[in-house]
Amino acid sequence: MSAYISFSNALRKGEVNTAWSALSAESQKILTARAKAIADASDGGMSDNPKTLLVSGTGTAPDLKEVTLLRQQGNEAWVSVVPSEGSAREVRMVKESDGWKLDVSDLLED
Repeated sequence: MSAYISFSNALRKGEVNTAWSALSAESQKILTARAKAIADASDGGMSDNPKTLLVSGTGTAPDLKEVTLLRQQGNEAWVSVVPSEGSAREVRMVKESDGWKLDVSDLLED
């Protein structure tokens, strides 16, 4: 749960490198490929820096009201995230060698 809170706080503070490091390796891999594809398609008009995809068009990360562990199975966990305004959503976390990471790879797949 603290890993998700750290990710959200980093986004809110504009600490893109910290937010990036809170993502799973698979999420980073997909975002890197997507950023390269966007840059290639824009003929140099867009950066191929995948970290820009974390903040482009999202505005500010919402304040969090509650973050609760729903279940954990081995190296995977599902967390309920309730923003201060809005509905709860479930996010997936994965345990990697350096700790728990937010995994959004399933949301990024085409």
